[in-house]
Amino acid sequence: MKKAYMDIETTGLSFKRDKITVVGFYDPEKENLIQLVRDKSLDSRSLERLINEIDTMITFNGKRFDVPFLERKYSIERNFEHKDVCMMKSKIGLKGGLKEIERKLGVEREEDIDGMKGGSAPELWRRYRRKGDREAMKKLLKYNRADLEKLHEVHRIIRERVKSGSSIR
Repeated sequence: MKKAYMDIETTGLSFKRDKITVVGFYDPEKENLIQLVRDKSLDSRSLERLINEIDTMITFNGKRFDVPFLERKYSIERNFEHKDVCMMKSKIGLKGGLKEIERKLGVEREEDIDGMKGGSAPELWRRYRRKGDREAMKKLLKYNRADLEKLHEVHRIIRERVKSGSSIR
């Protein structure tokens, strides 16, 4: 996986007390999705192996959240170029989070996860862990997958608009 989109889900926003529940990697060229899940497939070794295969990692707000969270929890080392779409958006006059930008660019999500925000992920994880709710886990993984696939679409649109000099304004 030379280039990958990466997104994490957590139990909250605190680097100190919250935990990473899902780490997703998406390679759009091969349409390859890998999701590592806490207490199943997510551990330092599997994470390090995947990250070492990546030359370019693309995230949304990953420079401030996802990568620092991973570094603190799993002591990963950065050996990749990191492109943060959140920092590119202003070049074409966009503001807001990923879901808001998706709406502005006409990128749609499936109905059952449309309208979900980052705060939904911790609740889905809690339902899965406390009640054994497998549907909650399926929805959490679907949400993470959508974040990755839609980030790819948003990134493509922003790159095209930056290249052509067009903006949202």
